[in-house]
Amino acid sequence: MLLILLAGTASAASAQRGKRCLLEFEREAQREGVSVEIPGGNANYYFGGDVRLKCRGQDVRIGADSVESINGDVYRFITKAYYRDADVSIRADTLTYYRQTERIEARGSVVVVSAKDSSTLRGPYVDHTRSVAGVRDSAETLALMRATMTVQPKAAKGDTATRSPYVIVADRLRGYGSSRMAGGGNVTVDRDDLAGRGDSLLYSTGTAGRTILIGAPASWQRTGADSFTVTGREVRLGLTDEVLDDLRAYGDGVVIQDSTRVRGDSVAMRFVDGKLASTEAWGRRGTRAHVTRDGYDIRGDSVSIVAPGEVLEAIRVFGNGMLQNPVDSADATRTAGDSTATAPDRDTLWGTQIDARFGQVDSSGTPLTRVIGITAIGGARSLLTQTVERNGTTTPTLNYSIADTIIISMKPFPGEGFDEVRMLGNVQGLQLETASIGKGAALPAKRGIP
Repeated sequence: MLLILLAGTASAASAQRGKRCLLEFEREAQREGVSVEIPGGNANYYFGGDVRLKCRGQDVRIGADSVESINGDVYRFITKAYYRDADVSIRADTLTYYRQTERIEARGSVVVVSAKDSSTLRGPYVDHTRSVAGVRDSAETLALMRATMTVQPKAAKGDTATRSPYVIVADRLRGYGSSRMAGGGNVTVDRDDLAGRGDSLLYSTGTAGRTILIGAPASWQRTGADSFTVTGREVRLGLTDEVLDDLRAYGDGVVIQDSTRVRGDSVAMRFVDGKLASTEAWGRRGTRAHVTRDGYDIRGDSVSIVAPGEVLEAIRVFGNGMLQNPVDSADATRTAGDSTATAPDRDTLWGTQIDARFGQVDSSGTPLTRVIGITAIGGARSLLTQTVERNGTTTPTLNYSIADTIIISMKPFPGEGFDEVRMLGNVQGLQLETASIGKGAALPAKRGIP
């Protein structure tokens, strides 16, 4: 019986790390072996016929249709080759084992399966380097030539739902143990409800998993009832027990979801129980964050949208802020298709800080989101339109005001428009009626009106 001395072990179990592995035949080769002596007192060995070897005293097996040992350092397993330890199983057309570096080169139709979670790696070119005490704490795997990794998400405790796997494809994939992976070159990540694209990838599993896509641009897209699209130079996806809870875009970040469009140098979305709960956007020097939602147009150095359960609760703007209300549907209809018509007037509020509060009302059994009040603080300005009664005639008015603080309260549902506008500190204002404007009344100077 031939015994081959190997340095290190294949199992990640701490009790086996650092032990030398003495390979022995699990069963005799079905065909005779041949030995050829080489200079230096060493020999090359050749065996054929379903060769099966195992690591004495350890759960490590390796075999193939035929095997050759070169100078006691390199071992080639040819045709239907396989390797198995406590952590991973590998099948390939050929396997080459390098004793000095503890590296296994798999070539051909390679399939690598993790014993921990059945994640599967497929490709034509895979190198697997085993963990060795004092050398490397965890095994490493490198796959080239458009490898495909299928990752089965780990269900949370008590979760009986069947979750679809992630399918990751890249020019190259590198895994570290069973919890971290990096990818490069035209990376794609797909699940039944998620699709990601980028130039490179960082992926970690566990209770709080993180997936980072980097590209020009990188993107994530979710389909279904709560669909969204996120792009940026770097996009980070965070999951807890495989439930999405955090999504961030850095560098020209853009988020599109239903009627919401968010643009900023950085954008962060947070989810609770899989539903979007808040969105934040930050600008950069010379560029403000920009958000449109339900017809509202919001700009500022930073913008925060609070919407627990995807129900709008508040919009907050910080630094050089602006908030415009939705275009009145009647005005939009009036000017539609008329190239000579002026754009409909929109109520606009400016301030260093703007806080808009929203509430839910019931309209014949249908819940509606309505603005309750808006506060602008710090160099506040407002451009407001409403109708007034003059001698029994309803006429539109335009009001431009400046104050340290402007507080606007809306009429209770089903009323429309402003209920009260309060201005505090250094108040200045001008109000014009449409009728007087038509008679040649002077308009306010452009200076100071954005």
